Amino acid sequence: MHDPTSGETRIPLRLFEIDEPQGDADLVLSRAETERLHATLAGFLAQNKAAPHVCRRPVL
Repeated sequence: MHDPTSGETRIPLRLFEIDEPQGDADLVLSRAETERLHATLAGFLAQNKAAPHVCRRPVL
């Protein structure tokens, strides 16, 4: 969720330890941090789309 007043982005997270729920928390990012995360993820996705030959072998 984006707060237009503060510019913060809150991402709800559910925390686990070895498949056991430990609680909930919000990851709070500033506008600059949100923009950097978005750029990093977009770059990662674009890189993987450009190189479809980089695949894992199926687990048999």
